[in-house]
Amino acid sequence: MLCGCATDGQTPGTPPLVVKIPTVCERVLAPVALPAIAPTDDARAAFVKDDAALIRARNEIYRARNCIRDQRQLYASPPS
Repeated sequence: MLCGCATDGQTPGTPPLVVKIPTVCERVLAPVALPAIAPTDDARAAFVKDDAALIRARNEIYRARNCIRDQRQLYASPPS
């Protein structure tokens, strides 16, 4: 005769291991819109618009990197 029991992997009375991850990085960062360029636009003006969008995107990437680094440091530091 086989005997067994089912469990959810937790001992009675222990809270589930859940960490609420902050969403501050997602709220701060915004996607960079593509510049409006028409086929009839001057190529130099279109290049400048595109270059400006790339600079904004690069800045967003740096902000994201710094935000994620800061969040990681907050979680790594001992609670006070």
